[in-house]
Amino acid sequence: MDLSTHQPAGGTVYRISAPVIANRSLPGGHRRIRLRAPAIARTARPGQFVNISPPLATTLLRRPLGVHRTIDGQDIEILFQSVGKGTKALGAVGEGDEIDLIGPLGNGFDLAGEPPETAVLVAGGFGLAPLYPLAAALEGKVDRTYLFAGTEEDLPMETSDSSVHLSFVDPDIKATVPEFEAVGAQCRLASLRSRPSFHKGLVTELVEKLLDGPEPLGRTKLYACGPWGMLKKTAAIAAEHELDCDVLLEERMGCGVGACMSCSVMVYGDGGRPVYARACVEGPVFDAASVVWDAK
Repeated sequence: MDLSTHQPAGGTVYRISAPVIANRSLPGGHRRIRLRAPAIARTARPGQFVNISPPLATTLLRRPLGVHRTIDGQDIEILFQSVGKGTKALGAVGEGDEIDLIGPLGNGFDLAGEPPETAVLVAGGFGLAPLYPLAAALEGKVDRTYLFAGTEEDLPMETSDSSVHLSFVDPDIKATVPEFEAVGAQCRLASLRSRPSFHKGLVTELVEKLLDGPEPLGRTKLYACGPWGMLKKTAAIAAEHELDCDVLLEERMGCGVGACMSCSVMVYGDGGRPVYARACVEGPVFDAASVVWDAK
């Protein structure tokens, strides 16, 4: 049931009482919950999020969670890890329970204009989840999409070995994410510890191997989500190769609607002067060249 709407600068935001359609457990304490929220499913853009009120008033503040997938213009899926009181309560909901949420919120990835020929998606840990709707949106619009993800723990999505060899990596490096392959992305995974089929090292090393490798890429753009250090390195690689790069910043949000300023990050404003921007309103997606990376 649509409870209320308002019209901010970025488009209509809905407050919805969304029935739980399914709640699935994943490795590493992750959960995948499907919610019936047609208004949000029809309007959410890759990189946007919803602000969810955990059930039974377990916490004062809502929890901002990225929209992982939209299904048939009716449902949305969210992925999260049950680690605190709010997310543990959310992870315990059952089919038919109703969740109060507000969305879609934030500035997502800009897909207007001419798409690149090659899209390179770079994820660190849970940063994998919000990049899926981007990969799905790019399918059929770009010539090729690559997804590189680095993790030391269980990823929030299932992994397997790919049957497709990529020329710029060793044939034994074949760990992939089937959900991304299903939307046309060629994937490889990285870890700092030895793991079968993984690249041993930083995920950004896979980006460099691709950009310096034999594959003709044409116009290329990078998209990244993950820890600050990984994003900073990805931004530096993009600058070195004179490539555009969008980053989704994983800042801790209090209110999720721009009031509390807890998610502020420093960016270059007019005239190159550093100013603060709210990740929940002006972001969470920013042009990597606009972020003051040494501010943290």
